[in-house]
Amino acid sequence: MPEPEELLRKFIAKYDFDGRKAMELREEFGKKAAEENWNCLFYHAKSKATGYVTYTDGQFRIS
Repeated sequence: MPEPEELLRKFIAKYDFDGRKAMELREEFGKKAAEENWNCLFYHAKSKATGYVTYTDGQFRIS
C-alpha cells in the first residue's frame, strides 16, 4: 500500500490504469493483511510509515 489512507477510504482513483480493479485489490490485500497480521509498509505515507491492519465491521484501521 502506498498510503494507509488508501485503505481507510474506498475510492476509484483516475490515476490508476483500472481504477475499479485497483480499489478491489486494495480491499483484498487489506483483508488479507488483517487476517494474517501483516506489518505493512506504507511507502508514501506522510505520518505513519508502517502499521498493522485490522478489519472490523466492514472498516479498516491502522495501528
